[in-house]
Amino acid sequence: MNVHALALALLALGCGKPEDTSSATIGSPAPTEPSEPEPYDATYDGGQYQVSAFAAYTLDEEGMDLDGDGTNDNATPNALLLVDPFVADADMSVDGLNQTVSDAIAKGLMILLTEAAYDGEALTVDVLTGAPGKGGATPDPVSYDDDGTPLGRLTGYFTAGDEIYATADRVQVAITFFPEEPPLPLPIEQVTMVGVLDDGVMDVDIFGVIPADDLTELLILPLLEDAYPDPEERQTYIDLVTEVLQYETVTDIELDEERRGVSCAFHLTAASAAW
Repeated sequence: MNVHALALALLALGCGKPEDTSSATIGSPAPTEPSEPEPYDATYDGGQYQVSAFAAYTLDEEGMDLDGDGTNDNATPNALLLVDPFVADADMSVDGLNQTVSDAIAKGLMILLTEAAYDGEALTVDVLTGAPGKGGATPDPVSYDDDGTPLGRLTGYFTAGDEIYATADRVQVAITFFPEEPPLPLPIEQVTMVGVLDDGVMDVDIFGVIPADDLTELLILPLLEDAYPDPEERQTYIDLVTEVLQYETVTDIELDEERRGVSCAFHLTAASAAW
């Protein structure tokens, strides 16, 4: 691990002291409006799609005001900055992650499927992990809970023409973080999906919060276990990273009294596909 890179990352994240950044602007200065729009009676029936592009937004590109302070929230680039020093063979910047994801989709290593259903009032959108099949991609059983309900289900409605608004308390989206590695199931809470949905394409933004404890378990602890075989040395870095994860430059959203999370903003594009 590059210790100098870690030191620079911690300085960039304000590691000198736990600084109050609650009034700082994170993301674009013109926040996406979080209020619920009015439903619209669309003519859409439903469809199945395969994702052709999935990307994280940078700090100044896009975000949603998730905590009501009047500014967009998108701290994922800061969280990636914290992870990057522990990764020797991957660029964990936003651009680096987006390139890794793009390559994985092109090679069929990361397959995301979506399915939408609409009954004239209620809209359901499922984001599913895909697996190669004889006739093409097919949903992987890991996409569902024990009752058969998709772990990536959002519900909502059309707001105008082909524009949609859908939300979920928690979804799971499988994302490739490391080149040539299988995707990891990333949990996102307080999820909002907005964008365009028609018979041929789904083109949407996904906003939400990645819980810090899930981020630690999914990414940080496995990386530290690989980097530091010695338990005592590893625990030193675990304690350091755990402390930094409490900073509002990284975990900028309070999920509840005991949990914090990293605000995130992604863009997803999918084309009609039968599976």
